[in-house]
Amino acid sequence: MSVEALLPEQVRVPFSNYDLWNSQETSGLLQGHSEGLTLEFEVIQHVKDSLWPEVESKSGVKQLTIPLEEIESLEFIQGWIQAKIVLKTAGMKRLEEIPGNKQGQVHLTVADKDRDAAKEVVSVMGVRLSERRLEVMNRRNSPAEP
Repeated sequence: MSVEALLPEQVRVPFSNYDLWNSQETSGLLQGHSEGLTLEFEVIQHVKDSLWPEVESKSGVKQLTIPLEEIESLEFIQGWIQAKIVLKTAGMKRLEEIPGNKQGQVHLTVADKDRDAAKEVVSVMGVRLSERRLEVMNRRNSPAEP
């Protein structure tokens, strides 16, 4: 069975993220595909030092595509309270638009009802990452053609 059969391109995982220090909330969709990951998200800036979460501004929907070769790791973590996807990229620049990113890594919180889809995306993308790394290793180790 091919990887494409395991994960139809229509599978999208809703996620959220909150940057407490900057009072920013991110909500969006994560989608895996043969070339990498795509994140569609919106950043909501809340009024700082407010007792209630008042919205100050919204960024509008942004789209971020991360090619397979720039993904260091993607893992699903099931905690006691919440589940999350941890995405780590090869550099810091790629995730700079997502609040709460730190050193090329971001934690995306997943609702309980979306856990199975998140596990599936992470699992299949793990296979794709492994296949990509094997291709790179094979190219490096293959003898040069005359």
